[in-house]
Amino acid sequence: MVPFDVTPPAWLDPKPAIEQANFVTWEEPNLPAVRILAPESIYRPGDPKESAVPNDYLGYLLGQTKVGAHFSDQTNATVAGQTATIITATTDTSMDGSLGCPAKGTLAPACFGLQPELQLRIAVLQVHDRTILIWLRTDKAMKAADVAAKVASFNDLLAGIRFSSRPVQTATTPSGTPLDGTYQMSVSWPKVNSAGARCVGGPEGTSPQVLYELDLDHGSLVVWVQVGGPAAKREVGLADNYRIDGHRISFGDASFEYALIGHALTLSKMQGGDCGGGAIFMTKPWIRK
Repeated sequence: MVPFDVTPPAWLDPKPAIEQANFVTWEEPNLPAVRILAPESIYRPGDPKESAVPNDYLGYLLGQTKVGAHFSDQTNATVAGQTATIITATTDTSMDGSLGCPAKGTLAPACFGLQPELQLRIAVLQVHDRTILIWLRTDKAMKAADVAAKVASFNDLLAGIRFSSRPVQTATTPSGTPLDGTYQMSVSWPKVNSAGARCVGGPEGTSPQVLYELDLDHGSLVVWVQVGGPAAKREVGLADNYRIDGHRISFGDASFEYALIGHALTLSKMQGGDCGGGAIFMTKPWIRK
């Protein structure tokens, strides 16, 4: 990520919920989110293979109208001294990874893309020869007046952000937590009789066995996925930071109540998040290795 200075909207905690090398987000449950991404790769809609970030990223993004995306309110602006195009984006179909991934080798569901339930106000710009995306994420169901107020705050953020050429500062290493460790969970989603299981799509949702491995280490969370069982290719399904608050663990836009009994970690009572993620994290206990 190109180093930057910014003041997030007043309705969000000034401390990022997630801060990674190429991705930063300010978000809280039941509130819109503000995100900044320097994509390392993309997933073109309909293509299960990861692709390089296109040189003409804006053309690539607008080309998603061919597969169900809708763009409106397109304007040109100057953001941090750079020419930017700002658009509102929605979609009729899920497009996992269509915006991009913060790290190469990440599975599409763990990347960022247009989703049917969301409306994004996205600024696309180039900074030091890198594509930078800055967006406001709101629910489609949000009232128009509330969206307008949040967009006004987002415009203020765009007007105030500054990129620099200073060296990237190394983040302070978070302290360990009682949950630190490596956990495994194996499941066959076609055999799980629950509505949540039907939300797990793609090869994961139809495979006779999926092996998940959850690594928790000093505030860093990685979920590894092997679709087909232990002999299958091991891929990153999610890479994030996590935080503990009492008996709840939070990462991304979701939080869960947790219980660690012996070697079994159980997650329940999800707030935020989506149906598929809830199924993966809450259907079965995670067993510490």
